[in-house]
Amino acid sequence: MGNDPHYGCSIWENDFDNLTSNNKIREQIKQSLLRAVNQYETRIKNVKVDVLIKQEEQMTRLSGRNVKKMLHVTISGVLAATKEAIVYTDQFFTGPLSYN
Repeated sequence: MGNDPHYGCSIWENDFDNLTSNNKIREQIKQSLLRAVNQYETRIKNVKVDVLIKQEEQMTRLSGRNVKKMLHVTISGVLAATKEAIVYTDQFFTGPLSYN
């Protein structure tokens, strides 16, 4: 593949965005993921992406309570070679990005 400046999605661009509404961020990430999977993962057809954003409260030693956005991402589709349905699900915190 080499060095492709368009590879990836917009999750990182929204990582510290606290001003934009969750619905707008969710839609931007959803469309960006859909575009990236369709462009770079040619083994998967009929791609569908779902993104859910939740506010999660975490306890920290320094500041006590911290509220972060958690993204729940589900990508589904069909393997082109076998017509087998596949589903990928993951969740992670943003601002800064971290896994649960």
